[in-house]
Amino acid sequence: MAKPDTTRYMSEKIEGSVKSIIFRNEESGYTVFTITSNVLFGEKVVVGKFCKLSPGQYLEVEGEWELDSKYGRRFRAESFKIKCPTTVAGILNYLSSGLIKGIGPELAERIVSRFGEETLSVIENCPDRLKEVSGIGEKRIKMIKSALEQEKGVRELFLFLGEKEISTNLALKVYRRFGENSIEVIRNNPYVLPDELWGVGFRTADRIASEFDIPKDSPYRIASGIIYTLKLALEEGNLFLPKKELIERSSVVLELDQEKVAKHLPKLIEDKKLIVEDNRVYLPQYWCYETGLAAYLAGCLTSRRGLFSDVSDEEIASLERSFGISYTDEQKKAIQLAFGEGLLIITGGPGTGKTTLVRGIVEVAKRRGISILLASPTGRAAKRLSEATGMEAFTVHRLLEYNPGKNRFERNKDNLLECDMVLVDEASMLDIEVAYHLLSAIPPGTRLIFVGDSDQLPPVGPGMPFKSVIRSGAFRVVRLRKIFRQEERNLIVLNAHRVIKGKMPIVRNSPKSDFFFIRRRTPADALDYILELISERLPKSLGVSPIDDIQVLTLMHKGVCGAKNMNIFIQKVLNQTEEGIRFRDYFFKTGDKVMQVRNNYEKLVFNGDIGRITQINREESYIKVMFDKPTRYDISELDEIVPAYAITVHKSQGSEYPVVILPLFTEHFLLLQRNILYTAMTRAMRMMIIVGTEEALRLAVANARIMHRNSYLSRRLRLHLRI
Repeated sequence: MAKPDTTRYMSEKIEGSVKSIIFRNEESGYTVFTITSNVLFGEKVVVGKFCKLSPGQYLEVEGEWELDSKYGRRFRAESFKIKCPTTVAGILNYLSSGLIKGIGPELAERIVSRFGEETLSVIENCPDRLKEVSGIGEKRIKMIKSALEQEKGVRELFLFLGEKEISTNLALKVYRRFGENSIEVIRNNPYVLPDELWGVGFRTADRIASEFDIPKDSPYRIASGIIYTLKLALEEGNLFLPKKELIERSSVVLELDQEKVAKHLPKLIEDKKLIVEDNRVYLPQYWCYETGLAAYLAGCLTSRRGLFSDVSDEEIASLERSFGISYTDEQKKAIQLAFGEGLLIITGGPGTGKTTLVRGIVEVAKRRGISILLASPTGRAAKRLSEATGMEAFTVHRLLEYNPGKNRFERNKDNLLECDMVLVDEASMLDIEVAYHLLSAIPPGTRLIFVGDSDQLPPVGPGMPFKSVIRSGAFRVVRLRKIFRQEERNLIVLNAHRVIKGKMPIVRNSPKSDFFFIRRRTPADALDYILELISERLPKSLGVSPIDDIQVLTLMHKGVCGAKNMNIFIQKVLNQTEEGIRFRDYFFKTGDKVMQVRNNYEKLVFNGDIGRITQINREESYIKVMFDKPTRYDISELDEIVPAYAITVHKSQGSEYPVVILPLFTEHFLLLQRNILYTAMTRAMRMMIIVGTEEALRLAVANARIMHRNSYLSRRLRLHLRI
């Protein structure tokens, strides 16, 4: 194909406000956008390489006009500067963009109408004059002045980062962390960014470093690459990597010989940035979590105190009369052991009576006047535990009284919980960090009970304390095997147990069934059918809310039936609101279901929490999400949330939904695993619908492979207890 002819003109400078982004290549930085100002007489198209731009930013762009035979007249940029606008129109666009916290489009218009070209000078030098504009008081003035000062400070940083592909939001985070020293810090050692900022990875630091000709074998770079490799391993659930594997993986990341990488390990160990134990290499924090947790768990056996008498047969019979039930021998044994063991693990699948058993344990404690605390890793699980037992249940973070201002748990080894017993439900969700902090706050001699399902997926975070404790063989474990809910209509429970045993689920697809398998040939066919189910069929037939009661689970993020693509399509059919705010790949709207994707201890929302957007404030550039409480996100924090109409099975742990829909295709081959399918099925309370191919279902049921996680906790426990 012939390349379009272009006619070029003389080099010159233009300036104005970014109006809209037409196209952007994230890899190269090539951007096509429109710019507007009074001098330009309307919108003009600009093309070239830019850092990520936001509508409203004011630019001075140097380059030349060209006449493209295909696209018409446009300005090809050679360089640019981010500036403050000087014209009334430019100032209005700048203030309306949301870049200045506290000013949105409506307020911007009132301010510029009052002060005209002097607006920015007034805001910077005489901010009290803003009181002349209706709706502005002291609080708003303080917010606007602070935001403008920050924007001025970050402007230099934007210029410095320039074509290094750092987004506006990330530049703002850098500025908030390092302030006026940002440029100096980055120039001296860009590899400090991954250590200091969430959202900045080694690859980003590497790209910046290349702009300053920092050599590939720089000690800073190699050290950062090794630590980055261990962080990647943490994301896979591993607490450590064998030394040889760490060197191999790091050499691939760094694109350097293994010998060069290995030479830097001693220095990292000497500086206590790594801990090596035998052949295992840890990040120090996670070595402390694992060794500390092992010591605390061992203490559950070695520091018992004779507080409770045995639970008699008559006490259990009294419980049965009160609840109108009959406990199995396994359940009776668990109730007795709960009051006699330092640590008891109770495990069982759906329908095996875990909830009924927990009610019994709590009731015995109440009758005996024994203080018992109830907790669970997530808010939803804690709420279910509270409803089942009739007493308050806490999230683990709330139980430990997390203080966001001090970034610590107030309940710890120096300020222990006050109780005789602690019962933790959904304990399979506890990762190594949360388990460590929990055990560190439990007084010696306190009875500890973990309740969970050992067949579930391991926790989202690193480690697998629940399974490790069971595998150690050091503690009493009660396995609940009898299934109580086996009636014909309850195929969800029956099929979940069939799947975990490697048997295909029973499919009847009858109107009275609660389990359906719908055959569809392709992911695209499945997506169309799922959209119809969510928007029309299920709300009409079951009377359920398509947003609150139906949850689409998927195995992957990518692909036609991946979480990312499905969220975009489901949002289109469930949320017709036109106004919203765009951030990266998503357009957030009021009413959207969203999920937190990192632990934010300051906001007290955690990885996997799901909420609803209740407010989008364009004037002050923030949104509010209702989790257990209203939570505010500034625009620069929107990388912490994603739409949650569809989420991965891993992220669904600890939650239950009235209706679960799961697309299942061979394009998900690597994740077609028995325990993933089992986990998805056990999230459904009222109805489970699998949409896909029988081949994919058979592959998932047959694949009993469980993703290995490097953890030494089981062995540590055996060493502590000499077993």
